[in-house]
Amino acid sequence: MSLRTHRPASAGFPPKVEYSITEYGMSLSPILETLHHWGVDHIERKQHITEKNKQTETD
Repeated sequence: MSLRTHRPASAGFPPKVEYSITEYGMSLSPILETLHHWGVDHIERKQHITEKNKQTETD
């Protein structure tokens, strides 16, 4: 068992696997939220740059 996820498997066919995060894995939440916010800001920045470049090309 991982310290970050819990993965019980059933004996059926096809095999069914369910994942859940452990309490220890939840300790990564603040880091993952920070990365998420960075990613959203990065996408918005790239979109702004792309729009600015398109305007420059049409001028």
